[in-house]
Amino acid sequence: MRVATIALMTTMAFAIAACDQKPDKNKEVTIDTGSGKVTMTGNSNEGKMTIRGNDGKSVVEFNTDNAKLPSFIPAYPGAKIATTMTGTDGNGSGGMVAFTTSDSPQTVLAFYKQRVLGGGMKEAVTVNSGNTTMWSANDEASKRGVQVTATKADDGKTTAQVVWSGK
Repeated sequence: MRVATIALMTTMAFAIAACDQKPDKNKEVTIDTGSGKVTMTGNSNEGKMTIRGNDGKSVVEFNTDNAKLPSFIPAYPGAKIATTMTGTDGNGSGGMVAFTTSDSPQTVLAFYKQRVLGGGMKEAVTVNSGNTTMWSANDEASKRGVQVTATKADDGKTTAQVVWSGK
């Protein structure tokens, strides 16, 4: 139910932001969910959106300037960021960054394997399917995890997504 509510609110926020007729103007909407209020701020011109719960601890951000990778996930050098999403609540945080690079999927995966495994995580799964490879690692003790998916696109570039969670 909670996921459905968040999905509905996210859809509504994008719809509200899309109706914005003035570029660079933020729209803010507050919705009473019955169990609290959620405030959404969006800017359709910049493709940015923030959703805040009334507890002060729950925040989800899409393509904002505040999107920072956690210390255990390095940024890929020279990558062109396509989109970001981060979220926090009282239990931890997580997020996703999608990017493109001229490097091969194998080079992207090798970069993350070296740094993530060097930071104490254990390799969990590797899946290959056509032009796409997905790799994941986790650390049960610290409750951190990462998943990297890299695909060779038709234009020769690599598209990649890095998803993480942790305390």
